[in-house]
Amino acid sequence: MQSLLMEARAAGAVLSILCPATLPFYRGLGYGCGGVTCQWSAPPTAFATPPSRAAVLRPADPLDAAPLALLRRPLLADGNGLPERTEALWTLALCPDGDPADLFRDADGYIAIIPPRDRRLAVADHCPALRRNDGRGDGPAGRLPRPGGPGHMVRRGPNDSLALLAGDGLRLDGREEWLVRPLDVATALEKRGYPAGLTNRLLSR
Repeated sequence: MQSLLMEARAAGAVLSILCPATLPFYRGLGYGCGGVTCQWSAPPTAFATPPSRAAVLRPADPLDAAPLALLRRPLLADGNGLPERTEALWTLALCPDGDPADLFRDADGYIAIIPPRDRRLAVADHCPALRRNDGRGDGPAGRLPRPGGPGHMVRRGPNDSLALLAGDGLRLDGREEWLVRPLDVATALEKRGYPAGLTNRLLSR
């Protein structure tokens, strides 16, 4: 692992991220808690959108992530733990089971949906628009297609906007921690996104 971390830094990587099989081993290598992934579920009615706010979501190509990356970029500068995605990460997000998800988008965001299984609809990935994601369900996350099954499922963070929009009926079905280890601290701080207008200094002794 030490050799692998050295090779990764030499190749230009600034962070190492993994989902641990055991904590003591990786903590001994300098890894710490990076974040939490949650499995949420909610009934379809939790995402209903008033007709006055409805907008048209059009099918899109899940194998073409370039326009989706542009829609997602504003979130990177204003949110925590959201990295730029490589081609492999986009494939993992939009084809989580190996098969492309059903992708829908508008001018402000997108949502990728895994076809229903056991009468439950799973959200593979989504990107609500910042200027419209004000808690009223105006963004794409608030315009989910409504299946006839008992609920939606989404695997996201603990403060995910889609989960927060669900309101009553939201249920946490599971959680998983992932670990992170800086490989190049200075570059990691320089490259991460920061909210506009923020000023800061890092003092060292």
